[in-house]
Amino acid sequence: MSEDLTKKEKLAVEFVLQGDNRTEACFKAYECKDRNSAGVVANKIFKKTKVKNELTKRQAEVNKELTNKLATRTVKLVEIVERHAPRNEIAKKIAEHIMSGDKRVSLGAIDTYLKLRDEFPSQTTKVAGLFANVIAQTEQEEAKEPEASKDG
Repeated sequence: MSEDLTKKEKLAVEFVLQGDNRTEACFKAYECKDRNSAGVVANKIFKKTKVKNELTKRQAEVNKELTNKLATRTVKLVEIVERHAPRNEIAKKIAEHIMSGDKRVSLGAIDTYLKLRDEFPSQTTKVAGLFANVIAQTEQEEAKEPEASKDG
């Protein structure tokens, strides 16, 4: 498809992929005298099927590349965390935050848990089990505290 585009159309697509809006992309690619002219050009070229298809195709490529980079960084981060913080310690800390009583902290911890669960579904059962154990232990400890204060 890209061979069907003119050099200026290709350039406008590249500018959009770099973050410019369509008017700004056409202002640069077509060397327009003003932004009104660039807006007219943008309206015209980005309605063309071949330009729309190229932009969609290139956006998908960029998204895939970014997703791959993010996945690689996430895996590296998880490897570092696993090396330096055992799962049960992570689960315990997140459970402490969930049970903190501060709604913001609790919601943040729940959000973190859900992200980890969705990011690493193969570990979901293990981590959920750890959370259940930590929460049960915390509840048992909290139940014992009032009894201890009555005795004292």
